Amino acid sequence: MFRSSSKLLEQANDLVKQGNFAKAEERYSDAAAKLTREGDSTNAQLAMAYAAFLALARAGGDPAIYGRAAQSLQTLGGATLKIGLRDVSASSLSNEVAILGEDLAAVMMPSQSVIEQTNRAQRLREVGLRYQSVIRTNVILTKEMFQKETGTGASRAFTLFALSEEMMGESTVFTDPKKAGEHYQQASLFWEQAGVKQASADARSRAQQYQKSAKCWFCGREVTGQGVSFFQLPSELTLSLTKTESAAVLPSFDNGTNQIFSCRGCNSTMNTLSDSWAQKRAQEVYTKLEAEIEVLRKQIQNMRR
Repeated sequence: MFRSSSKLLEQANDLVKQGNFAKAEERYSDAAAKLTREGDSTNAQLAMAYAAFLALARAGGDPAIYGRAAQSLQTLGGATLKIGLRDVSASSLSNEVAILGEDLAAVMMPSQSVIEQTNRAQRLREVGLRYQSVIRTNVILTKEMFQKETGTGASRAFTLFALSEEMMGESTVFTDPKKAGEHYQQASLFWEQAGVKQASADARSRAQQYQKSAKCWFCGREVTGQGVSFFQLPSELTLSLTKTESAAVLPSFDNGTNQIFSCRGCNSTMNTLSDSWAQKRAQEVYTKLEAEIEVLRKQIQNMRR
């Protein structure tokens, strides 16, 4: 069925109001193609920009779609667009969309090695600063439009700052647990500013864990970083044993749970030995069962003769 460009644009606008962004994107794309054939390049660019922006509704985690939308919006310069109930300049929306794409790309960066963790932490901080300086305390319109969120640039900035500090904490935890704890303390403050109280509490707990020091019950080594450099193991302690350790500067057991502290070296050695013993014992049982089964098999054969 033949539709004029103005009719296509009208349908697209109605579909946006209904929240049918996929169909609206199609209509804007059709209108852009028709306007291009008609030689109306100005309105064709406008329709293409709307289509590119609406593609973000299905972008998922693809930063490239954000990049294309930002470029398309940038071509409109200072033109005013209607986004939901708001009027916004194309250039400012282009900046916002570009930052969202950078955000996605930063969050998706690899973080297996220390170098990767450091690079990702740095990039998260850089994008956070972009939110802070460009969008500031304004609502992120793209998220408001497609995800019904009302978060601001400032709140997202604090979230990225927190993630950056946590990543730095993980990059240093095996070389300097206390420093890692400091990063998590800072992350806790940023989470608090972002309004994410549970994440703030979790980061604070991790900071305390990494900064905790103890003495290994087995070798006497003084270590820092619970869950990294030392671990708590279930034990059965008598009063005489706990009295012997009462004068120590660093504890070698948890008085509340009667669990002892074991450094990573001793803990891994015990795990290796226990695994080896378990495998040996399992093989012994298997061999014994096979022998018993063979005896039973021969007895059954003899009974059938």
